[in-house]
Amino acid sequence: MMSYMFEPTSVSNILTDCGYLIGLGCSDARVRLYDSPTGSILFTCSCIDSVSGHSPLPVSIAFPSIISEQSAESSITTLPKHRFSVLYTNGQLREWKITIKQSNNVNNSDESDHTTSPPVPTKSIIGVGLNKWLVKFWRTMGEEISRSLGVFHSVDYIEPNKWLLASNRFLVVLVSHKNIIQTKVLSESEIAVVSIDSRNITSRLAPPLQRKLYGT
Repeated sequence: MMSYMFEPTSVSNILTDCGYLIGLGCSDARVRLYDSPTGSILFTCSCIDSVSGHSPLPVSIAFPSIISEQSAESSITTLPKHRFSVLYTNGQLREWKITIKQSNNVNNSDESDHTTSPPVPTKSIIGVGLNKWLVKFWRTMGEEISRSLGVFHSVDYIEPNKWLLASNRFLVVLVSHKNIIQTKVLSESEIAVVSIDSRNITSRLAPPLQRKLYGT
């Protein structure tokens, strides 16, 4: 059995039928998506191809706090689409879109002795797609962005299709399908904080610190 070192980790704050989604970046340059109830792997992201033969490693993983709208079909209830983004050591950003479908099928076999057959246990089907716009964007603009803005080390969602990226000198807002990106220059003494989940932090503080009023 192969073992992996886990580096960047991110947990979605949206509950799905698979529980909370957990993204783990691994030392084999892949990102694995787990469900929180069982710890099962839902799927594994493929590596990014590299001319050197050494794929870039994941350095930051982000889930948005807003999900896309729900769609419905006649016999299948389609849960909202979920997304997560992975930032790699070469500064490239990729986004995966996840669709979780749950079908409630009923056994209507004529051979059954029962008037009403019990429903077949529900089965979750995971559908995954790559954001092609981001792939094309980095293929055409990646080298120029890295040369002008530096290599990004952190990423978070502002909203779906809008990302906040941080390098050593810049905070960058990237909007899907837009021709320009917005940047803010940081001085050498500044630190860029991309995101803080205060709920998770507060629960780990000692009781006196939990009652402290920050900013006063």
